[in-house]
Amino acid sequence: MEKGPWELHDRIFSEDHMYKFIERTADRLGFTQTKAALPMMKEYHKGQTRKGVEHIPYIYHPLLMACHACALGLTEDELIASILLHDVCEDCGVAPTELAVNETVQQTVGLLTYKRLEGETWKTAHDRYYAAIEESRLATIIKIIDRCNNISTMMSSFSKERMSNYIKETEKYIMPLLDRLKFGYDGRYYDIAFLLKYQMLSMIDTIQHAMLGK
Repeated sequence: MEKGPWELHDRIFSEDHMYKFIERTADRLGFTQTKAALPMMKEYHKGQTRKGVEHIPYIYHPLLMACHACALGLTEDELIASILLHDVCEDCGVAPTELAVNETVQQTVGLLTYKRLEGETWKTAHDRYYAAIEESRLATIIKIIDRCNNISTMMSSFSKERMSNYIKETEKYIMPLLDRLKFGYDGRYYDIAFLLKYQMLSMIDTIQHAMLGK
């Protein structure tokens, strides 16, 4: 395929460097759950790759999310551990209770694991899934960071139809989570929610302009 003047890259940072950064952070802060989750994440996602032309190792995604959380000042052991493992149950066929981490991390990962029950419509399954996430502070934060990360890379791996549907889903389910984070919890996440919302909305606006050829 002939390349134009612009190229889209799936990998911006090195997963090896991010892994070492999270490992050093966990050592410095005494994060036992994060230390346990790091090699577990690496083993469960072994051989898996992200969507996109570069087929980068799947662990790039949870590691980038963990670094994003740390950059926002969200340095909390069970939060970072849950981020690292958030896709393990859904993508690797592992039950939350099989994860060698504490109950809080298991429960958070379980909430983030999407599954459509027999007889459920897409809407019913999503309504149930996001309603459960909204009741958990950790799951809410992680889902928002997850969506922010996925939006930032979807131009290189999603079809136009998939991007359009993903944006609609974001507006329906993620934006209310952002408002919950921004105005709930005694206002302690107000600034963080503002930054995440700005990042997502600015990317969505740019993508929509590109899709419309403006």
